[in-house]
Amino acid sequence: MIDPTEVQSLVLHPHAAARLDLAFLHCPTRQDLVRLLGTAAATVTPAAQARSDRPSVNLGVTGAGIDLLDVGRRARAALPAAFLDGMRLAATRNGDVGPSAPETWVPPFAPGDPPVHAVVLAVGPRPGVPAADAPDWGGLAGSVDHLSTSAARWTGTSRPGGVEPFGFRDGISSPTIEGSGRPVRPGAGVWDGEALRWRAVRAGEALLGHVDESGAVAGHPDAAHLERDGSYLVVRRLEQDVEGFRGACASWAEGVEGLDADDVADRIVGRRRDGTVLGQRPGEEPANDFLYRDGGPQGRAVPPSSHIRRSHPRDDVEHADRIVPRHQLFRRGIPYADEADGTEGLLFLALCADLRRQFELVQSHWLQDGNRFGLGAETDPLTGQCPVGGGPRPASITGADGGRVRTPSLPSFVTTRGGEYVLLPSRTALRTMAARGPRP
Repeated sequence: MIDPTEVQSLVLHPHAAARLDLAFLHCPTRQDLVRLLGTAAATVTPAAQARSDRPSVNLGVTGAGIDLLDVGRRARAALPAAFLDGMRLAATRNGDVGPSAPETWVPPFAPGDPPVHAVVLAVGPRPGVPAADAPDWGGLAGSVDHLSTSAARWTGTSRPGGVEPFGFRDGISSPTIEGSGRPVRPGAGVWDGEALRWRAVRAGEALLGHVDESGAVAGHPDAAHLERDGSYLVVRRLEQDVEGFRGACASWAEGVEGLDADDVADRIVGRRRDGTVLGQRPGEEPANDFLYRDGGPQGRAVPPSSHIRRSHPRDDVEHADRIVPRHQLFRRGIPYADEADGTEGLLFLALCADLRRQFELVQSHWLQDGNRFGLGAETDPLTGQCPVGGGPRPASITGADGGRVRTPSLPSFVTTRGGEYVLLPSRTALRTMAARGPRP
């Protein structure tokens, strides 16, 4: 049973915010962090109070923050190594190499930057609701001003029509968490082949201390006082090369009969810019109630290599009923545009209970390795990275006649510019940390 007064709002409620701000905090002393967590326990927005017409505030702790707190040897050993080590040490696993390597990251994750101990997330109201031009940090405003600099803050803003920088409507397929109180929309969950319907994803795939899709309780009992009713948040700044993407699509289309640049882009993504999935008529309400191996139009029209098919294969892998539910991600991201350097992209935010099994497996096996989908060396054509040393990045789509059309190499269109793994604790866990609670 989920207690919405304990869980932070971002975990259970996908936002439709006009603006989302992140402040990355460095605490000079343990006492600074203890005071911050004590304030946060009383001021973060619980899921029970989340409303789309009001701002909300969430707070997370990094592995460096856990070490600064000194939670005790046994509790620390029970926390995931990926979380404690941080995203920088996961770079090779996540494909953050070459131009995406940590040596190229921007503040607050640039080489030589002080460690980030906590992250405050200010989620604004939905578009159309009057709001201040500045982020609303709530009761944490003083801590944000004291413990962060302007270089250690990232801002994302939504775009008309909910599109991301490449111009495609985003956020169509966000899974529903069982017990969250949200209705299960078709396609937004797990396909039950026996009941022939979509159901919510078991809570333990997102929430620690709850039963997951395997029937086990997520998290470790020795860290239950820190993890229960919390979730691990993946934060990444992904720069998108919009002009490079458009140019590559146009170049590829020149050698493919019956396709133009937009057709190539649609096949790379798997949906058109208006959100309609391939196999639908353009202009219809975007469909999400489909599978790939049931003989329906999407199985024929959506290329096996496309981004939506690789990032969320539905039934398109062997033993999908057991495998796919265990690798769900609960996305909460938003586009950004940096006026200072002219870059744009996505502030990628995704929640999960197991960083290695969920985020890192999707990133390394599904998006970077084509073997799972019978595609060999092909990476995801939209987000995949070129090999270290500048080797070719082969890719394929389906042509106008349904046949497979290959290109020997695509450039990379998405570059990682920084990120971290963060624990969003429950309100009780925040109080426990602030009180220097029990240390097994």
